[in-house]
Amino acid sequence: MFRKFLIDRTIRYGEFISCALSGIMFGLWHGNFQQFFFAFFIGVLFAFVYIRTGNIIYTMIMHASVNLVTSTITVELLSELMKRMGFDFANGTVNTDIDYDAVMQSVLPLMALLLLWLVILASFQIVGFVMLIVKRKKFKLAAMPGEPARKTILHTMTHSVPMWIFFTFAILLFVYAYVPDILAAILSLAGK
Repeated sequence: MFRKFLIDRTIRYGEFISCALSGIMFGLWHGNFQQFFFAFFIGVLFAFVYIRTGNIIYTMIMHASVNLVTSTITVELLSELMKRMGFDFANGTVNTDIDYDAVMQSVLPLMALLLLWLVILASFQIVGFVMLIVKRKKFKLAAMPGEPARKTILHTMTHSVPMWIFFTFAILLFVYAYVPDILAAILSLAGK
């Protein structure tokens, strides 16, 4: 949706607008600030890859890979580590009657595995950043023939009913993610 559907309709406004809009909308779609910034940059990258290759399959594979790495492996390792340390996320409880020596023997190998995993992820980021610097001329966004002025593009985007529907839905996602916690904090403060 954020690559094929959106970019195919906005590319006439230029690569910059298509990439930026795709990134912003992809970030907003995640519905919280913890994921927004990461999703924004990933969305811009995916948009760029789609624009340059014209093949949506590449971005689908990249998206699946990022989700596998961030949402599956990392989260599973962290969850297992927390469980071994006595934190039960299902019940929201902490086990205070634990044998710390046994916990350390159980946790140390998992921490080593987690550290190795983080080093691997950091290496990919460093290699990617170095490649971006070395190949920076290939990453320049091109102007499209007949591209309208930025003011015209901004006017078109801010006066679009589908855009306002999307942004309203995105705001509702953010509200849904944060308002219950804010209300709980206010109520707990009022109860004291």
